[in-house]
Amino acid sequence: MLIVFGKHGQVAFELQRLAARDALNLRAFSSQEANFTHPKTILSIIENAPHDTIIINAAAYTAVDQAESDIEAARLLNAITPGLVAQACAKRNFPLIHLSTDYVFPGQHDKPYLETDPTGPATVYGRTKLEGEHAILSSGCKTIILRTSWVFSSTGKNFVKTMLRVGKDKDSITVVSDQTGGPTSAASIAETCLTLAKETKDLSPDSPLWGIYHYSGQPQTTWNQFAEEIFRQSKMTTTVTPILSKDYPTPARRPLWSVLNCEKLHRNFQISPPNWQTDLTAVLNELSLNS
Repeated sequence: MLIVFGKHGQVAFELQRLAARDALNLRAFSSQEANFTHPKTILSIIENAPHDTIIINAAAYTAVDQAESDIEAARLLNAITPGLVAQACAKRNFPLIHLSTDYVFPGQHDKPYLETDPTGPATVYGRTKLEGEHAILSSGCKTIILRTSWVFSSTGKNFVKTMLRVGKDKDSITVVSDQTGGPTSAASIAETCLTLAKETKDLSPDSPLWGIYHYSGQPQTTWNQFAEEIFRQSKMTTTVTPILSKDYPTPARRPLWSVLNCEKLHRNFQISPPNWQTDLTAVLNELSLNS
């Protein structure tokens, strides 16, 4: 059985859709049913789950700017409760697949980040997500921590939907050009989570395959190039003018470099990075059908 926390998030939505397609035994819990601000509700679910359960944690505090002033809430959702979830998983011998982020890095690198590269988050969001990673790893549970970046889909709040909305009203917009990363569709992340759940369900606790992995879209791009591709594929005439991050200040400083090296995931599980342009086409097609 698969138990998913964060029912209404982008990745959890795609997990539920894939489970329905493939007739998988999956139960997703919303924040009302499994409240990360009240960990007892979540621990009870784990304690009473069937013996063959795999936990996928897709819940998080993801309001990056708001986290700068809402530190304790971000820490509770991103660090403290995931650590408690991991401890509960360790007691039941349940595998835990946990989603993390490129924001654990300082964003000043000159080549794709390896899982072993030094971390150094510059934001509260990144720091609390890194604390969550440490808490999970120290729990002793069987875990895959999947770091990803720039998530987009046909649901929820994300860059693709924002650009489409803004592009309808404006002939020209400005988008930062000095932040580089890998857009990653929620659908591809969900597929990867299900593959990892299948591949790791029978691994021994001391298997070297457990640990941290990177998964993000390729080829690397910038936010303004991402926006241009959204408008190109959507056949919109909105012009994108590049600006620097210093000209678009935000409460949380975004990493200038978020490119992740995904070779370890391919080497150990034969999972290749997705092509974000292809995945973007699928998302735009779905949005067009639903409009």
